[in-house]
Amino acid sequence: MKGEQTGGVGMSRIIKKYFTLDEMTAAWDLSEPDLRYVVENGQLTLSARIVGLRMEVGGFEETPEGERFYIPYQNCLMDGLVDLCRRDTYALFRDGSVSPRRFCLPDDEYAELIRDGETVCLRRGDLLVRQDERRRFEASVLQTTREGQVKHIDFRCFEFDGVLFDFTEMQSRALKFLFECARDGVPEQKFRDILDAASSSSSQLGHLFSSRPLWTRIVKKSPGHRGWYLMDSRLVVALLS
Repeated sequence: MKGEQTGGVGMSRIIKKYFTLDEMTAAWDLSEPDLRYVVENGQLTLSARIVGLRMEVGGFEETPEGERFYIPYQNCLMDGLVDLCRRDTYALFRDGSVSPRRFCLPDDEYAELIRDGETVCLRRGDLLVRQDERRRFEASVLQTTREGQVKHIDFRCFEFDGVLFDFTEMQSRALKFLFECARDGVPEQKFRDILDAASSSSSQLGHLFSSRPLWTRIVKKSPGHRGWYLMDSRLVVALLS
């Protein structure tokens, strides 16, 4: 079973379609100046959740002269995510809040509040990151900024927290699986799925790692979920840094 989660921020097996900005900046280890830079330069699109507001949804068309104009599709009671325009995101980071009435949607569409003068007041805590946007940002922006760093992690031998760990090929596959799940937002995994990922015929995770007693320092039992495990969030963050 897979849920959505970010490195070291709470533990969840819930499949999420979006994440709070704060949990993502923690997972990415992104400083506030770097966050503002990527947002203000259009490298990261931020979203907000709208519930129970009537909005006009539509798209755009372009004249032969290149002028764009709105084409309304429908009026609906909005319950879902909308994306902030860059100017509104910039204003929010500058002033601490922003009150827009028009938002962007995927596929070059828009959503606008219908009632005259109506706006939505948004603050930092309201900002979200779509799952698709997270994946795009991690692949296209974070990967590029980390070009000088080692991209391949050899789980057969590595140092963490002052300890040198060494594992067999099969054990390293289990660790790689747990790391990739945590990186993708799904840290907690059932023991059987971990064993399958390692191509192990063992009946318990402890049997797979029986020759390496230090494994429990980096692989933890999920609190309250018997048979579920996750990689130590400190190790995940260290590997992603």
